[in-house]
Amino acid sequence: MTPEQIQEVLALRVQNLTPKEIARKLGLRPAEITATIRSQSEQSAQDRFDRGEMAPIYECLVSAGFPDDRFFTLGQQRPERSDSIDETQGLTIVVVARKSRPGKLMVCSYLVDYYCLGIKNVIGPKQILESEYPKFKEKCFQVFDNHSKMITIEQAQAIVLSSLAYANSLELSPHFDFTEAAKSHLGRWDEKLSIWCGDSNGKPCFIPGPSDFPGKIIAILDRSVGDGNYRYIPPTRIK
Repeated sequence: MTPEQIQEVLALRVQNLTPKEIARKLGLRPAEITATIRSQSEQSAQDRFDRGEMAPIYECLVSAGFPDDRFFTLGQQRPERSDSIDETQGLTIVVVARKSRPGKLMVCSYLVDYYCLGIKNVIGPKQILESEYPKFKEKCFQVFDNHSKMITIEQAQAIVLSSLAYANSLELSPHFDFTEAAKSHLGRWDEKLSIWCGDSNGKPCFIPGPSDFPGKIIAILDRSVGDGNYRYIPPTRIK
């Protein structure tokens, strides 16, 4: 797409035209329009982040069952733990909402596996009406019985970005929806607050979900940490 076409797309988007409507006007495919809008949105978010410009925090939430004793500060030693699986099975949802403009929020949710896989899914960042936010939260946390608790942005950063770094250390990549825009939405992480990742003994613990490919992930773990240095719990053993 030419620079002139990109400018036309953005000008029409400002008029609240949908990608299909823009495509019809310009004689382009809707997929091209959607990709252009997303790319420009990500670049704009990255530009604002690089300039240190972030919309103020409206609310940060995490699934109610996330264990608070997972948080630790820089230099703190990991405590001894029993060889058990906590009730979350290593999964949690983090939602970060920013006040982008009057009556509107920029929201993003992160499905995090802090036992092993890191970022499993992302929704957003996207702009919604403030009146739509309760339904957005309900949809995000429905798998956790709609139970959530408020956290600070520093805690949200710690959960998401510690899990990302841990998975990267295991040579596991985040979900493809974890874009630069999704990362930038969290703000700059100073790493003073993090979370303990892995199972209760600090080892990777792989509990496959319906969208995971166990054979592929086990092969990566065999290569990155070695057989016997991680735990694999088949879904049939999860109660």
